[in-house]
Amino acid sequence: MSQRLLKVRDSQGHTHQITIPQAVEFAVGFCKAGDRKSAELVYREAVRTSPAATEDLRALGIASFHLGDFQAALDYYTRALAGAPQDASLHSNIGVTLARLKRFDEALAAQQTAVSLGPDRPDVQAFLGDTLTQMRRYEEAVVHCQRAVELDPAFAPGPLNLARALEFSGRLEEAGAAYEQAFRVGPNSPEARFNYALHLLRHGDFASGFREYEWRWRCTGFPSAQPNTPRPLWDGSDLAGKTIFVYVEQGLGDALQFVRFLPQVVARNGKIILGIQPELKTLLSGFPGVERLVVNGEEVPPFDCHCPLLSLPRVLGTRIDTIPASVPYLRADSGRAASWQHLRQPGRLHVGLVWAGSAAHANDHNRSLSLAALAPLAGVENVAWFSLQKGAPAAQLAAAPPGMLIQDMAPHLHDFSDTAAVLSNLDLLITVDTSVAHLAGALGIPVWLLLPYPPEWRWLLGRDDSPWYPTARLFRQTKPGDWPAVLDAVKTALDDLAAGRPAPRRESEPERRKTVIARKETDLERWSDASQLEAGWDRRAGLAADFIPAGSTVLDLGCGAMAVRRFLPPHSSYIPCDVVRRGENTLVCDFNRNELPPKGEATIVTMLGVLEYIYDWKAFLRQLHSYALPVVMSYCLSDFSGAVDRSALGWVNHLDLKTLLEGFAEAGFSVQSVQRIDALQVIFRLTPHSPAARLSRKVLVLSYKNVGNFGDRLGFHIVNSILPAGASVTWAEFQPWKIPDDQFDLAIIGIGNSMFQSILTDELLALTERVPSIGIFGTQYRDSLDPQKFQSLLDRLSVWFARYEEDVLLYGRNRNNVVHMGDWLMSQFGMSQWTTDGRLTVDEKIWADLPLDRTIQTIQQYREVVSHRVHPLLCALSSAERVAYREQREGGLGSGTSGKFRSMLLDVFGRTFPEESLFEVKRDAVAAYRARVQHSLTALPPVLNKMLGLPSGVA
Repeated sequence: MSQRLLKVRDSQGHTHQITIPQAVEFAVGFCKAGDRKSAELVYREAVRTSPAATEDLRALGIASFHLGDFQAALDYYTRALAGAPQDASLHSNIGVTLARLKRFDEALAAQQTAVSLGPDRPDVQAFLGDTLTQMRRYEEAVVHCQRAVELDPAFAPGPLNLARALEFSGRLEEAGAAYEQAFRVGPNSPEARFNYALHLLRHGDFASGFREYEWRWRCTGFPSAQPNTPRPLWDGSDLAGKTIFVYVEQGLGDALQFVRFLPQVVARNGKIILGIQPELKTLLSGFPGVERLVVNGEEVPPFDCHCPLLSLPRVLGTRIDTIPASVPYLRADSGRAASWQHLRQPGRLHVGLVWAGSAAHANDHNRSLSLAALAPLAGVENVAWFSLQKGAPAAQLAAAPPGMLIQDMAPHLHDFSDTAAVLSNLDLLITVDTSVAHLAGALGIPVWLLLPYPPEWRWLLGRDDSPWYPTARLFRQTKPGDWPAVLDAVKTALDDLAAGRPAPRRESEPERRKTVIARKETDLERWSDASQLEAGWDRRAGLAADFIPAGSTVLDLGCGAMAVRRFLPPHSSYIPCDVVRRGENTLVCDFNRNELPPKGEATIVTMLGVLEYIYDWKAFLRQLHSYALPVVMSYCLSDFSGAVDRSALGWVNHLDLKTLLEGFAEAGFSVQSVQRIDALQVIFRLTPHSPAARLSRKVLVLSYKNVGNFGDRLGFHIVNSILPAGASVTWAEFQPWKIPDDQFDLAIIGIGNSMFQSILTDELLALTERVPSIGIFGTQYRDSLDPQKFQSLLDRLSVWFARYEEDVLLYGRNRNNVVHMGDWLMSQFGMSQWTTDGRLTVDEKIWADLPLDRTIQTIQQYREVVSHRVHPLLCALSSAERVAYREQREGGLGSGTSGKFRSMLLDVFGRTFPEESLFEVKRDAVAAYRARVQHSLTALPPVLNKMLGLPSGVA
């Protein structure tokens, strides 16, 4: 190893004296954190030392690769190889880099050498698989990627590259599972998160997909960086009096597609500066609402906040059915368009052609064609052909297919305004997936797209139309590489169009749905289309999961995109059921044919977005009652749907709240709780009638900001598991204070969260004065707590189940209503053993978008965990070898530190440890603490039953 030392300074001015490999670790870390400026500073200083040692050269190759300079990376790796010719990882790195340079044959040779030198290395197997995927040798790629996963399931590129190989080979269901595995083992891997985003978006899950899409900035080789500015990213709030800088980040087609969202930004009262590529300046001049256009590289005027163009759908909450798709939203210059009217030939169909995109595009080898491949179209009569192809592929016009006389327009196309003018004089554009397709769609011109398999995410799956462009028709490969079948379908359609024959009339979607409803049939065509699954209803699934106790076996009726599975609490099992097969284990039943699956091992039923599509809904509820299981279901009530056209959505019943509640009662269900999901939907938890369940009691559960983070979400699961079956639950929150005007039999103050001064309010004291209450909370920022108010709160509580012994010593002495229960979340973390010899850092935002079981699994994988939050650290104690913490410090809350970590460590180990210093975890102490918490937890249900006046045996 090289001992050469160098001094490097990052963008914050901190100086570090380190070796070249250590410097590269800094640079790569900065890259992954999105701090490209610091990465380049460190990298340049390392290069300046003129390194010669093998390890230095290897390290600089890694840094060059992460900074996107693939030729430099190849040079460093090749020089390093001279000193270590038998090093498998160097051969593998050379192969990966050659693939990025699209030198695939050389890449494959290098990867094969790597595998021969290290056949049991997961990295070389995974990277060989990825190279084979790029060469379209998908089945071979799957074999090598599966081998990588077998060798090390925790090596994140293994399942990620396997997912890509499976997806390109057409095995979408298996690909989805592999993407989810990559997401689990690499929750902080930009490549894993970004590729998972593309998978979600391709399947129509815009809510989750666009959220994960934000990881693109940290990916190796991403073509742009966010502006280096202290101004904040826009969060969607009102922009009155503010200027926002919106800027392009990727290709020309992306810019043309996503400028459609700018009017929605204007509607938030913003003044827009638009950063754009020079090719689009003339076309977008005068775009409505844009105050100023700035070409890339020009100085940007002052602004108050900024937003990348492709982040607008996330900020604006866009779903498939809310895409702003009115066309044209771009228009050709009328003067330029008029200058090309001479192209029109009487009696001819005027068709433009584009057969290749930019060779720099990562997927160009899959999406682009040769002009010769379009030869089947040459035989179509009455067509005048026009080539809009630019770049090197335009040279193929010299050998155009026989019979295809094509006028070359490229010499006249200097920018996209020229292209728009020509398109305005054509009847149709036939094109591969490139920027001109987006231009035609935005202009409202008919465009036929030739799509590879799998397609780019924006074209979704399994449909021949596009929610982005009403004038688009999609011709898809049904298997990878099958362009002949696509061109045959295009030729047939073009023959009909050129001959003036109308296309075979297809029943419109509203007409088709009316026919289905008239027959009282389930709409199998709709539910067989994966893009119709509304996978974006993650909020609905997440709320449903909060009503499911840990360890449940869930029968999910109408499972759809199986969103519920992604949010299940720890140690739960999942049984999917739907009208069509969603996966290998799906139980197939048509509920409109009185078919229900067997109950099996299920302990609870979920049914989200299903009842609206059932004709005899009362009979269905009676069948459901025969399971004798609790049910969590949603429904869009007619009381709330207002002007929504329910029939157009395919809904076959239109129930108001009163009618639905009466139906529940007739079928034998009690409503345990009701909660609004959004403006349309309500979620219900139902229990089948039993003598005990008829003793209905109203319980108010009060938490901080209603399931805001990891700890709160786990607390919700525990509350649900201990509440009596006869309890009708209302969820409320401290901030903002939102308590329904109702009479309650019991209030549960806290779900394991902390009490601090800003939520210790007069409203809380008044509530506990009028409603019998118990407390389940700890304390933090104790020096800011009003002692008189806090003691008044304890006076009003029947029992305070205190989180920490320090709580009891400080506030509970000489009280008989204070019990040291411990942190009840510990009951949710089974004693486990780490599997990844690495370190996980958990920051202030503990993956609120991940299912709880996956969050727990992720934390428990690592040998070392450093946490900025108390409950992830509590979880890590059940599995890690060493842990460390960083105290929470929130301005205006006491002395500056929360005190929670100190109290927890005293409870578990009987001592404290210095902040930000790793310490060994004593498993015996953790197991003993967990046992104490579980024992204390058993005291809660009897207390609840007694306070609610229910028999002690009611669970």
